[in-house]
Amino acid sequence: MGKNIKWGVIGLGKITRKFIHDLHLSRRGELYAVGSRSLDKALAFQKEMDCPVAYGQYSDLIADPEVDVIYIGTPHHLHYPLLIDCIKNGKNVLCEKPICINADQLLLVKQLAEDSGVFVMEALWTRFLPAFIALKEYIDNSGQSIKNITADFCFPTEYNPNSRLYNPDLAGGSLLDIGIYPLFLSYFLLGKPNQISVTGEVDRGVDLRFSGMLDYGSGITSFVSSDITCASKNEAVIKLDEEVIVIPERWHESNNFNILKNNTITQYFYPKIGLGYYHEIDHVQDMLTKNKVESSLFSLNDSLELMKIMDKVRSDLGLNYPMAIEEVNQ
Repeated sequence: MGKNIKWGVIGLGKITRKFIHDLHLSRRGELYAVGSRSLDKALAFQKEMDCPVAYGQYSDLIADPEVDVIYIGTPHHLHYPLLIDCIKNGKNVLCEKPICINADQLLLVKQLAEDSGVFVMEALWTRFLPAFIALKEYIDNSGQSIKNITADFCFPTEYNPNSRLYNPDLAGGSLLDIGIYPLFLSYFLLGKPNQISVTGEVDRGVDLRFSGMLDYGSGITSFVSSDITCASKNEAVIKLDEEVIVIPERWHESNNFNILKNNTITQYFYPKIGLGYYHEIDHVQDMLTKNKVESSLFSLNDSLELMKIMDKVRSDLGLNYPMAIEEVNQ
């Protein structure tokens, strides 16, 4: 693939604006096309972002032969059908989390991507932040084992049936939107749990909150939670044999972590570039430049295992979305 990688973006909301902000910081990639289901919206966005091409249909952007890779930043329920269309058109894809609604959908995406030889990755940006890469290296090289993890992600909202957070047709609720982060941290550091037990509240088709314990055997546990009705410190604590690691408030986007040992706190700083999305963008471009079809840091198999954990949480909560967005088809 040539030096300048041309990106197309689908879904022109808040998260896509942040993504484009950091894409502009890249030396290897450029914003080439924007796509919306409204041509007027696409044209306005094109002008605002100084982008060469605008499309009023997602399918037109996906079919553009000039587009090297597509970023999907739509609401959750559109990820799966858009992924299928992108893969069928031979397009590389970076798709916002959650990459699909359930593991069965993702399994088909994974199979199609492998058969087609295209690159597909979930945009779980936390995995690519310098602080989290350094955190994993520190733990791996410490000679210590993890005994316990606690992590949460909560923020208060008011009920609004028109909000994506409260709309079951858009796969709303806390789990897929923010609960994925503490579950990711547990999987990232400890892998697949032996058992999962959860509690929570489902109201009008979406989960308002959940709390869970992931059991890894021998007393090793991870306590995770998410909530869209209350606030929290939003920090993560990792207990090792001899040290405690604290990732401070808004841990999922942190530039640092602190280590407590013998009543002494040592701070480690690893500043992110831009808003933090730069790092996943740079990784994707690195993979494409090297003609890789899967991420070396967060593979589709990793996404699948994480999705299986979320499926178990949903099953225990009795959380089912409308069949129209749960079904698996091509």
